[in-house]
Amino acid sequence: MRPGGPPAAGGARGGPAGPRRARGGAAGAGRGAPAGRPAAGARGGRARARSGGRLGAPGREAVDLGSRIVRVDPLQEWLLAPPTGGWDAVCDVRSPSEYTEDHVPGAINYPVLSDSERAFVGTLYKQTSPFAARREGAALVADNLAKILRDPRWAELPADANVLVYCWRGGDRSLSLAHTLSRVGWNIFIVDGGYKGYRKSVRQALQGIPDYHFHMIGGPTGSAKGLFLEALESLGAQVLDLEGAANHKGSVLGESVHAPQPSQKLFETEIARKIKGALPLFSFPEPPNCRNGTPRR
Repeated sequence: MRPGGPPAAGGARGGPAGPRRARGGAAGAGRGAPAGRPAAGARGGRARARSGGRLGAPGREAVDLGSRIVRVDPLQEWLLAPPTGGWDAVCDVRSPSEYTEDHVPGAINYPVLSDSERAFVGTLYKQTSPFAARREGAALVADNLAKILRDPRWAELPADANVLVYCWRGGDRSLSLAHTLSRVGWNIFIVDGGYKGYRKSVRQALQGIPDYHFHMIGGPTGSAKGLFLEALESLGAQVLDLEGAANHKGSVLGESVHAPQPSQKLFETEIARKIKGALPLFSFPEPPNCRNGTPRR
């Protein structure tokens, strides 16, 4: 995990969308939540005790755990991991198979339940009871959280780092890691709606692609078109390498031997990540729905 961008003027480090909130939720010195997000206390307040039983007995008060976790709307903020994004770390707590199918670019997979553990808890939920599933699931999650926190990459994060966490729907799995990390002291953000909310933002980005001025790079096989695109991108040009996004070498050479081809969802995620502005777009090969650099509608 690598820290985000360079420090902002005045000593406060900038976030994905502006100044970050200070520890404790007050605006001002130090790092804080990026602009446009709920204030630290917006979702705070005292935890609600369940009605009935001893929890609601007179003289007893729910423990206030503070407002250390803030929700992020993926439809309002484009989620990117370091070094492109402003987050110091992006954590995908879903199972390995879910992560492999698609994930936020640059996210690290920290599964709080493995594929087999997730299947076991789900079966227990349906065949026994939700309570039994939560009890057994909590034990499995606790074991995995200990393994996650022993990852040496956490030691590289500063005490005021901004960490983004998400699971499938922004529920118990992401909250389990988010709560633990928040107690350590980092600024924790969870994706509202989880991966499903993020996936919606990808589809929205693809459906709303603006009218680009395309530059199609052509040439015979082996003429270093890919290297040319890489050189353009290193100079700040906006580049869409369709073969690179698909981990494919074209009709002659076929699949790349260095990595498997991505799923359709992961391919779309990469396309959405690349199309990020109104700059001239360099691409190859010429897509079938384009002619002379002008997209067909």
